Amino acid sequence: MRVAISIGHYPESPGAKSASGKDEHALVAPVAGFLIRYLHEAGVEAHLVPTGRLGAKVDWVNRGSGVAFDLALELHGNADPDEDGHGSPVADGCETLYCTGSVSGERYAESIQSVMARRLGARDRGAKAARFYWLRKTVCPAVIVEPVFIDSAQGEEIISSNPAAVADAISRGVLASIHPGG
Repeated sequence: MRVAISIGHYPESPGAKSASGKDEHALVAPVAGFLIRYLHEAGVEAHLVPTGRLGAKVDWVNRGSGVAFDLALELHGNADPDEDGHGSPVADGCETLYCTGSVSGERYAESIQSVMARRLGARDRGAKAARFYWLRKTVCPAVIVEPVFIDSAQGEEIISSNPAAVADAISRGVLASIHPGG
């Protein structure tokens, strides 16, 4: 199995701000490193997608890498800011998105979501169909994984204090999708 791992956003467009003001891209980057390591250790060929604009990332996954990927996974930190930009005190949990109509994407998302929610002890917000560019434009099945709400203090603490545990939960979900029941 071959998996492309992308860190959501990029330094010049870093995404949402965490509860303490850190950039989404910077918070999820350590998770990507551990995720690649854990997948490699399990015999999965995992590649980090070069940082850059979304179109360039999708092009790399589809053609530029020279690898035919089985799954494209993009890591994000969820956010639910109010009109003043502060995180919602009630937003919590994890969710995994897949492209509307993609049976394979849905299977990967449901597996990742189920294992991630259980292993992180997080509220399960579900595997959800969506139409984001990453999901629609990659040739292989694609998912967007949002393990925490980074704009809540609790979510930021989970991802920043133990990115290895977050990556472990995601990797186990990927592995469960390719080895169901085992």
